Amino acid sequence: MYAIGVNTWVWTSPLTTVDLERLVPHVATLGFDVIELPVEQPGQWDPRYCAELLDAHGLAASVVLVMPPGRELVAAPPGTVRDTQDYLRHCVDVAVVVGAPVISGPAYASVGRTWHLDTDERRRVYAELRENLKPVVDYAAERSVRIGVEPLNRYETSLINTVDQALEALPEGCGLALDTYHLNIEERSPAQAVRAAGDRLVHLQVCGTDRGAPGADHLDWRAFAEAAELVGYGGPLVIESFTPDNTTIATAASIWRPLADSPDALAADGLAFLRTL
Repeated sequence: MYAIGVNTWVWTSPLTTVDLERLVPHVATLGFDVIELPVEQPGQWDPRYCAELLDAHGLAASVVLVMPPGRELVAAPPGTVRDTQDYLRHCVDVAVVVGAPVISGPAYASVGRTWHLDTDERRRVYAELRENLKPVVDYAAERSVRIGVEPLNRYETSLINTVDQALEALPEGCGLALDTYHLNIEERSPAQAVRAAGDRLVHLQVCGTDRGAPGADHLDWRAFAEAAELVGYGGPLVIESFTPDNTTIATAASIWRPLADSPDALAADGLAFLRTL
């Protein structure tokens, strides 16, 4: 069976050390195996203290990187690129401390940044991405951490929307992180997209097609799970959804209504369904 995780965004944003004191035992009590930890800004939570909490409550961790305006690896001033690389290295360092084998997210451009790219410009931008991401990939590899780059849907980026684009754009040694929400929008077959990712697949985030709990939606979950097994995916299935109570994160993710009776209900219902896979 897959380990099952949940992102702290289900309850709060930004994550703080005080939040961790509450959420780590709570997530463990709900029955999860993994807690997913966003690094929105360095210093908002203490990785060493978090590692102690995880050990005390028997939870593993995954780490997600966050790309707000101003974090760019392409089509940006050199200083912005350097700052973004430094931020990504910080995420790797956090992952080492909390024992996470992967950092994942859209490590290429800020979420919401879109512009039209013709074939030639897309080729140039992908080459720039490979050049600017490779030093971070190498830094992570030296510390036994993989980077999983996440394709996003067309409303959140114009750069990497599909697995095929990611495979073209990413440097050697860089993995893929896939999210069922984005796969449902951009891929003709989410299961086929997982198969196309193959052994580059290092992380899977899951939710319902409406961003709610997985299972109460129209995704072919059996085919999705079979595809993950076929490519030898050994990581967790992590529920990623968002609380509508935080204005910043809800606006960024276009969460305009509650997606369940409560965050706990979303997490518990999703966990119960994913255990059936």
